[in-house]
Amino acid sequence: MHTTVSHIQEKMFAQVPASLTVGLTYDTRNDFKFSSPEPEDWDVEFEVSTAIDDIAHALEDLGHTIMLIGSGRKLLDDIRVVEDSVDIIFNIAEGYYGRGREAQIPSILELARIPYVGSDSYTLAIALNKWHTKVLAKQYGIRTPEFRVVNNFDEIKNCKPRKYPVIAKLCYEGSSKGIRDDSVAYDRTHMQRTIEYLLRAYKQPVLVENFILGREVDIPIIGTYPPNAFGVVGLTLNEDLVLKNRFLTSDIVRHDGYGFRYPLRDQFVSKAEESALKLYNLLGCKDFGRVDQRVDHEGNTYFLEINPYPFLGKHSSFNEIATKSGIGYKKMIEMILDSALIRQSVKRTNTAQSST
Repeated sequence: MHTTVSHIQEKMFAQVPASLTVGLTYDTRNDFKFSSPEPEDWDVEFEVSTAIDDIAHALEDLGHTIMLIGSGRKLLDDIRVVEDSVDIIFNIAEGYYGRGREAQIPSILELARIPYVGSDSYTLAIALNKWHTKVLAKQYGIRTPEFRVVNNFDEIKNCKPRKYPVIAKLCYEGSSKGIRDDSVAYDRTHMQRTIEYLLRAYKQPVLVENFILGREVDIPIIGTYPPNAFGVVGLTLNEDLVLKNRFLTSDIVRHDGYGFRYPLRDQFVSKAEESALKLYNLLGCKDFGRVDQRVDHEGNTYFLEINPYPFLGKHSSFNEIATKSGIGYKKMIEMILDSALIRQSVKRTNTAQSST
């Protein structure tokens, strides 16, 4: 069943603190050192971290005090001060090293028992692995394109899709990192060349899945116990809602070269919401998240990936819904924060306590 934005607001009745000290954790390019052989889109994940300005301003407008903390290393250096100063952390740090990079700051906060907004480290570690989430989704009856994983060069010869086209993606990345104009392959030679490039340049497994010609949609979700679909947003390229054989590349993401369409009146909307919520609950996501899907010409929805820490800046599917529905960006951020505060029983300023 389609859930309206007003319905989500009505379900948040619990009393939350009027004024808080909110710590913000995030990454910038300056937090990491890179060598010259790095791929050209090494920093595409950190482009989206500029959303911290939008989030900070919204929280200040809501009457909260902001403590800018920064990266995971800065959090470690200042952990005692943070413990004594904040009520809750709003984290959008991506991390860089390791397949559990998005889970690193939540793990620190869990150890220190500091409340924070969003999913826990376990959920984040699973969700970053596209292969594992697809295995779980398929077992749970959620439709996803046929897929296989290639861990190294020796396994390329065993990658034999039953049909083309296919798209090759990095297993542990977001923001379309590693995806270029030629990432969709229409024959075996093209596919092998693309896989070899990704293995060589990024040194991580490659997910190969059948490419679904049609539309691409985002399903933002807000809340916990239960969560609610915020809406379904169509992605556009050159104002076109039906992408057919087009897709988002890291270059398009970096330059915000895509648009949004909301609301959608298509019959597949309720199915998209239902399957997105099913996966969100399966992984135990909390407070907010986004599920990405492709939709074929018959209206069948296919799960692509789930992002428990999606982009929350002004150019986002979250803000598209907030703006078009009339609630506004600030209220949307408040809804996400309130979910975390209620869930963790945060009650007093500067006395952060967690009851996860």
